[in-house]
Amino acid sequence: MTPKEFEILLQKRAQEIAVYASSRWPAEAGNTALRFINGNFRAQGYQGRSFQPWKKGKKKRGTTLVNKGHLRSASYYVTGVGVVTMRNTRPYAAIHNEGGYINATQSVNQYTRKAHTRRFKGKRIKVKATIISAHMRKINTKIDARPFFPTTNNPSPVLNNAVERKILAEFKRIFYNN
Repeated sequence: MTPKEFEILLQKRAQEIAVYASSRWPAEAGNTALRFINGNFRAQGYQGRSFQPWKKGKKKRGTTLVNKGHLRSASYYVTGVGVVTMRNTRPYAAIHNEGGYINATQSVNQYTRKAHTRRFKGKRIKVKATIISAHMRKINTKIDARPFFPTTNNPSPVLNNAVERKILAEFKRIFYNN
């Protein structure tokens, strides 16, 4: 191979790397990150520096953080030239991911409380259905951190290694298989 041929080959490889870094890599990294986030939901914990299982809640339906799957399915990525940005559209995603306190008011619509029985002085008394009028209630509670999404404060070496492996595999394909 002559120096001129080598220079042409090197320019061709540099062009392939530039195209990969600006257009294909962001989509691959975004897909890898989405699989990582979904894996955290399946494992019921966060794979950061070590595996951190989520504290179990009191709910009866679904798994921790997954009742109908809205939080899990709201994660997506946006790509730019050489950049990928991960996002979650749910307003409660940040408080679940990082933990903290909630001080808010919530409006409760009018509803009908079902008929039931209860004990009164040793006897069972049937209580009729009652209509509860609309009202506001205060919420003041602490939410435990159940990370599922990597952030700058809580990065994941596992995700970073997976992205690095994909990049190295692509570089090997560009340099050795062409």
